[in-house]
Amino acid sequence: MSFSDRIYRPLETLIRPLDIPYTPLPSRGPFALLVHFASMFRGVLAAVAILMIAIEGINLATIWGISFVVDGVTAKGAAAFLEEDWPTLAVLGVLIFPVLPLLIFLGNTLNSQTVAVCMPAAMQWQGHKAVERQDLAFFHDLFAGQVATRISQVASAVQQQIVVAFYQVPLFSVQFVGSLVLLGALSWPLALPVFVWIAANIALAATAVPHFSERSRKTARARSLVVGAMTDLYSNIQMVKLFAAEDSEAGAMRNIMENAIQTQQRERRIHLTTDTSVILINTVLTLAISTIGFWGLVGGFVTIGQFVASIAIVLRLNANSRAFLQMGQQIFQAVGTIRDAMPVVTTPPTIIDMPNARSLTVTAGEVKFRNVQFEYRQGQGVRPDFGSRSSLSRGIRALRDPIDPAGQFLRDWYSCSRPVEPGFLSKMKRDAAAMPAAVWHGILEGFAETDLRRTAMRVAAPVLCIGGSADPLFGSPHREALAQAFPSVRSITLEGYGHNPHWEDPQKVSALMLSFLAEAVMV
Repeated sequence: MSFSDRIYRPLETLIRPLDIPYTPLPSRGPFALLVHFASMFRGVLAAVAILMIAIEGINLATIWGISFVVDGVTAKGAAAFLEEDWPTLAVLGVLIFPVLPLLIFLGNTLNSQTVAVCMPAAMQWQGHKAVERQDLAFFHDLFAGQVATRISQVASAVQQQIVVAFYQVPLFSVQFVGSLVLLGALSWPLALPVFVWIAANIALAATAVPHFSERSRKTARARSLVVGAMTDLYSNIQMVKLFAAEDSEAGAMRNIMENAIQTQQRERRIHLTTDTSVILINTVLTLAISTIGFWGLVGGFVTIGQFVASIAIVLRLNANSRAFLQMGQQIFQAVGTIRDAMPVVTTPPTIIDMPNARSLTVTAGEVKFRNVQFEYRQGQGVRPDFGSRSSLSRGIRALRDPIDPAGQFLRDWYSCSRPVEPGFLSKMKRDAAAMPAAVWHGILEGFAETDLRRTAMRVAAPVLCIGGSADPLFGSPHREALAQAFPSVRSITLEGYGHNPHWEDPQKVSALMLSFLAEAVMV
């Protein structure tokens, strides 16, 4: 075991996120979800909180020590001060080193290696176990990428909230309250500006921060839509290219991304406004402390050491006040994100096993399903006629990787009875051949398992159907079935045309469409 392993491994293995048993996630609200996950890490989180309190306590003690040393040396001289007060200086020295570095190392390591790594992993695993229990209907209204993004968003937002609760809240609480108490102990007039400053920051946070929740929820949704749409687009890129739909897909993606940009910009307006307000409040605090400090030095109720300590405290407060406000922003950002993404991981499954159901275990052989057909009612199946003897089914089932662009099926798929630009057809065939045979087989199965006849009967608008008489894949029975499916339809068969009349004679097809649309508008 290496030296690094000996130091870090004990802290990194305090929690094994993938070994935590799955329990259904609460759906009562974001804070119930936070409590659920925090309970998994309660020991580590309590240790982090205690370490942060101790670290900030030592920092305040160091500032007090500066005041103590300056006033002691000024009043007694360096030699006498060291002789009389060396025990206090020794305690301060031990606190500064090695106690403070050791506490910081332990706190940072627990936060970095356990909270920042193991906690999100545990949340993602629990979210995955929750989603995988859902039935297929759950995924119909969501992008696959959107589901994955929201699981990741929940893990990130919950981890962020828990870090705030157990890392930053103890730190800022001790810092603000401790600074106020320390200044009051040194010289109470110096504490008054800090008291007003804390009240002003709380008022600003109470006014501005709640607005982050709704804006952040919308931003989280917009981001998940972008990632989800892109993931699904790339997952189906072969279908997109097969039907030359790059432009339409790009238009949809552009709209989603434009909405995400505008949503994020509106959210950041609040951040900029509040950040400017914090800078103004900090400036007033610095001027107030400086004024009271010089007044106290002249009036004799503030010592040099107290003045130096007050300036050090103000500088630390100014440096951390923006972090305090950002903490509030993060809280409501995370709440908005969690609220938007919670349904993905907390919705209970609608299909569950019966009580005491036994697992389906196959120890040998294989399980096959044959002649399985789903029906809406007796005697009416959902499969259209794509029988195994049809040229379409035979052509697709015969495809094997790598698909030959010059093979019979693609020649039929792109058949044209009239001259079409050879380079264009060659490119289309190459793109289609790049799609794995398994995808073609899946498309055929999808067609075979889908019956849209009852849906077509509900289409009230007039429908135009154009086909070629020489189409080698879809013959007259298909055209007749399509014509009978719609209540109001005009079916046109172009004699001598193949599977792609719109490429063979675009002018003729355009004229037919324009004529049909003109008549439909008149009606």
